[in-house]
Amino acid sequence: MDPDPRTKVSWARACRTRVPTALARSAFLRTLAERGLSGMVSVLWTDDEGIRELNARFRGLDEPTDVLTFPGPDFPGAPLGDVAISLETARRQAAVRGIPPEVETAYLAIHAALHLAGLRDETDEERKEMQAEMARLAALFGLPVDPEWTSLHGEGPQ
Repeated sequence: MDPDPRTKVSWARACRTRVPTALARSAFLRTLAERGLSGMVSVLWTDDEGIRELNARFRGLDEPTDVLTFPGPDFPGAPLGDVAISLETARRQAAVRGIPPEVETAYLAIHAALHLAGLRDETDEERKEMQAEMARLAALFGLPVDPEWTSLHGEGPQ
């Protein structure tokens, strides 16, 4: 499914980490369209320090992570929400998985868009549902399929 032309995404980069983001942008927009979502979203490409600050401020966890998703309020015309993705963590996770950083970043973008669509991954059952949907979308978008994709932000070289 092609991206919905009504979806407006503000893309901002707040880091010097170089990872191509075109694939992630496409995957993010197509995931929203696949889930029937359109609206306004802000996506921040940041580094570990930037995402650590957001994680500490909004979740009380003073540590970096790979992706943060902040769904918008649930009323007509409200923004879909905000997303922050650490390109530094994406690069590390890609190295651990043995894949290009732009593929890992695309997976993070799909993951974030699914959170905006209401999917959660706090329980084993929710995580399996999230992983299955991520694998389905990755195959649809021509990405290498990883049916057990999960965050590795605590693994690999720091």
